[in-house]
Amino acid sequence: MTNATSTCPEDLREQMINHIRTAGHLPSERIEQAFRAVPRHRFVPDASVEEAYANKAITIKPGKDRPASCISVPTVVAMMLGQLDPRPGEHVLEIGAEPDTTPPSSPNSSDRPAASPPSTSTPTSPTTPAALWPTPATTGCG
Repeated sequence: MTNATSTCPEDLREQMINHIRTAGHLPSERIEQAFRAVPRHRFVPDASVEEAYANKAITIKPGKDRPASCISVPTVVAMMLGQLDPRPGEHVLEIGAEPDTTPPSSPNSSDRPAASPPSTSTPTSPTTPAALWPTPATTGCG
């Protein structure tokens, strides 16, 4: 059992995975292994380790009135990956769009402006399948 007050990334990652599994959003062992392998805290260097593994979005790049870029909520990432159902060897790049726009191909979008260009993300996004990470990420916490 993990220590609830631990600040060790491995313990916090395990707590995050347990939360996602308990909520019913971890549809396969492959997706669970991807979450185990990706060091989420390395993608949000300005956030604490605790914040990195919390079930919330984290601002990566502040904007004028709202965040310009953020890392997605872990549970949402798990749900998206479950719907995508990536296979071993496939690479996943999550690219978001403005949260208040609707793509032109969406139903009821004729009266809305076209969506803004998608925000950019690195190819090593936290949604990258575990196949890209040969071994689970560790920091040596005891």
